[in-house]
Amino acid sequence: MKIREGYVVKEIAGAFYAVPTVKNPKIGNGMIKLNETAYFIWKKLEDGVEAGEIAEQLSDEFDVDEESAKRDVSAFVAKLVDYDIVK
Repeated sequence: MKIREGYVVKEIAGAFYAVPTVKNPKIGNGMIKLNETAYFIWKKLEDGVEAGEIAEQLSDEFDVDEESAKRDVSAFVAKLVDYDIVK
């Protein structure tokens, strides 16, 4: 799974936002605010890292149990799928 072409991440006033550079009818021209965990997952998806590996890395990076990390990754990826942002 990977982020589709047409999205960039920008830091604005200390916060990260996914900004569409293409029209996506599911989100319009709006930006998506990414918290620290979502930003971490987004960057890994940009590199084509698979969800299971992202969960392991998330667990290590943020010192959370792997089951929680798997739930976080699954929930965020599900939203990206709903918005047609990943392929």
